[in-house]
Amino acid sequence: MSANWNDNNTVNATITIPAFNVTVIFLLLVINVLGIVFNSILIHVIIKTEELKSTTYETAANLLLSNIALSAVHGSCAIASIISKEWLVAEWICKLLTYTLGIWITTISITYTIISINCCLLTIFKQSFYSGIHRKTLLINMIIAIWLTGLTINVPLLYYSGSVSQENYACNIQYHYSGAYYFTFIAALVYVIPALTNILMYLRIIVYVSKNGFSSHTIINHQSPNSSMRGFYSSHSNNNSTITDHNKHGEHSDKSPQKDMLSIITIKSFAYLSIIHFSLILPLFAIILIISYVIIPSLMFSLSNLSISTISLIFYLLCITSVIIQPVFLVAYDRATADLVRKEVQNLITRKCSVDSPIPVEGINSANSHTANSRSMNNTNARLF
Repeated sequence: MSANWNDNNTVNATITIPAFNVTVIFLLLVINVLGIVFNSILIHVIIKTEELKSTTYETAANLLLSNIALSAVHGSCAIASIISKEWLVAEWICKLLTYTLGIWITTISITYTIISINCCLLTIFKQSFYSGIHRKTLLINMIIAIWLTGLTINVPLLYYSGSVSQENYACNIQYHYSGAYYFTFIAALVYVIPALTNILMYLRIIVYVSKNGFSSHTIINHQSPNSSMRGFYSSHSNNNSTITDHNKHGEHSDKSPQKDMLSIITIKSFAYLSIIHFSLILPLFAIILIISYVIIPSLMFSLSNLSISTISLIFYLLCITSVIIQPVFLVAYDRATADLVRKEVQNLITRKCSVDSPIPVEGINSANSHTANSRSMNNTNARLF
């Protein structure tokens, strides 16, 4: 496989792309396609099933949404690389991949941190992170804030990233004297603080459960501040006045108590997923910080042996596999969630088959004959009268 481009002197050059790079790009395409499929199915199940309508899984939907966005962008770049036969050496592809990868790492790390805090609050204090009558509004605002944070703090990646050389097709972080300060800040904000928070929250849950035990399900009622007084007054009034009052103030839909169910398996699954996530992105942060603090000679990017560019590519693929690991692990570890996914997929297939299957001709004929008979009976009755 080869790639052609024009240099500054408009001279055509033919460069052979190594088989390793060709393999990587097809692996990248397969991983991203599977990531879109798996995450889309799980998001659909969370939205459609009442059993998963809790603050924990609603927050986890942001994980799946981030996976879909990353898979869509990186899968498209892989297709563009295949069509243009330029691998990832194209400057715009390299910068886009690096920028979206930074956004994905930021959103996933912060979301896992919020999930760990929410699990700790539900388990110990019986209070959700999104408590109150505006639970969904708070959740949506939190997700928007997470995405705005990721989009903002990763903008410098468009400057620091780029193609190392056209000879080895390496997309990597380029050395700059200010890069060390920026990537140290990013590592602390996106990795160190979220990782420590997750560790502290789940350790707090372990200590609490070891001392007090854990029921099969923790049910939290999110009520408005005046819900108890409203219940007191409604008990002394008739049903008609209560219904009228609820409809008048819109409390029938917005201020009704909401249940938030949490199981120990749910806590374990998200704890294990957070460990997997921070373990997969650790090598990538390490290699970025090495490049940021040390001036890397161009000879180290040679493909004659296992170079830093190749190592970075392997670490990048390890990170990308997380888009498949997260939905698959959630379904495989929790049997109840697996049953819900299986049931919803079967329902989708059944609906699809019922829509695609044609209406039997006999049914149409019988319906037409029934209509004709009824018309003839009406005509007969009209003649009699």
